[in-house]
Amino acid sequence: MKKIDFNIRLGYFIAITIGLAYCYQAWFNYDLNKTINEQLEANNQITKGYTEIIASQQSAIQHWKAMYYGSQTSNYQLEQQINVISEYWKNEYLKVSDELFDVKNTE
Repeated sequence: MKKIDFNIRLGYFIAITIGLAYCYQAWFNYDLNKTINEQLEANNQITKGYTEIIASQQSAIQHWKAMYYGSQTSNYQLEQQINVISEYWKNEYLKVSDELFDVKNTE
């Protein structure tokens, strides 16, 4: 059996070491990428849940705003109706008071 020259053995060693380092790095990157994707998927599911909660809260807020502004408008209209009725009865009272004053003073 023929002995292999030291430089050739060193070349084989370096080639095998570089090949193994490349394979290990590729495996490490694959495993790290898989872990990151799993964590991102878990966080996306949590975020999706929170987004749905926030969307439902926004629609509830819009509903209650509409209810508030609707009741505010309705209350304003009722106030105006009360003012009109109050003004009418105030005028009627003044008319009756004037007639009563005239009746009292004409005797």
